[in-house]
Amino acid sequence: RVALPGGPAAVILHLGPYDAMLPTYEALEHWLTEHDLTVAGAPWERYLSEPEGDPATWRTEIVQPATDRG
Repeated sequence: RVALPGGPAAVILHLGPYDAMLPTYEALEHWLTEHDLTVAGAPWERYLSEPEGDPATWRTEIVQPATDRG
């Protein structure tokens, strides 16, 4: 059992295999910077599909806790 922190977070959907997630994480980081937000804890991943069949169809939600820079 894991307790996740409450509060604002940025969420992005990755479509594809797990070993190709780096560009999605980079896009999320870029989005945070563009919107004057900063990381407020470790991200977590929510697997929306089973890792079976064509890896190009696997869906993973990445959630990054974030706060205003001000």
